Amino acid sequence: MDTTNPGKYDVEVNFDASGNVTTARYKVKSEDTWYDFDVDGNILTALDGDGKGMALDAIWDGVSSQETSTVRVKMGKANEYYYKMRDVLSSTSGITKVLENNYEDIIKNIDKKIVEISGYKFCGLGGALRTEFNKSFVDQNLWDENEAKEILKKFPEKCILVTHSPPKFLLDKTIFGENEGSIEILRFIKHKKPKFVFCSHIHEQRGILNFRDTIIINPGYYGMFYTIVEIKNKKIEIKTFKNEVDPIASCTF
Repeated sequence: MDTTNPGKYDVEVNFDASGNVTTARYKVKSEDTWYDFDVDGNILTALDGDGKGMALDAIWDGVSSQETSTVRVKMGKANEYYYKMRDVLSSTSGITKVLENNYEDIIKNIDKKIVEISGYKFCGLGGALRTEFNKSFVDQNLWDENEAKEILKKFPEKCILVTHSPPKFLLDKTIFGENEGSIEILRFIKHKKPKFVFCSHIHEQRGILNFRDTIIINPGYYGMFYTIVEIKNKKIEIKTFKNEVDPIASCTF
């Protein structure tokens, strides 16, 4: 991502007798290396160095053949969020990679299994309900309602259910107005009363709701939204993020 680095820059502009810019250059204030601006009329554009992308409009005072000034560039919110998210999502040192490394075994094996973490039983149902839309997909972990029923009946009451597909009629409506969730997941919620259900699949149905004392969370689509769950002192803290480090929603149970 090519953006002007924030900081202070020394700028030097030379004019002819008519006030036209003849040459212009800049450098980082704390450094000695100068870079030439690309000159187009009185518009100066930095093409190299830390100032790459910086554009200035040079105004002649009517007298001086050379003008010097210090320009301060501040980082905008868009770039600030970009750099924060770059650090968070770094493939080597980002928090998401660290979490993946710390819980690698759990991430790989929670599907169709029960894993206990800090006294809570996490139960996984990966893949997705087979529908008219996805039934032709190959190499996908698809299941029908009978298969889901057989998996779910092994899971205990008051667990934390992590499933790709949402329950029927709950955070499952597509942009076409169709409910694509699983009726067996809905039945599981009614009868086994899990503490939480984390689902996804229907990206446009991002949200959090309480259904019969079960908290159901659909974080939304990856790359824009995500949710982090932390267990501390037998308390569960849930934070939902949007493209930045600071959460847009947070709750503790």
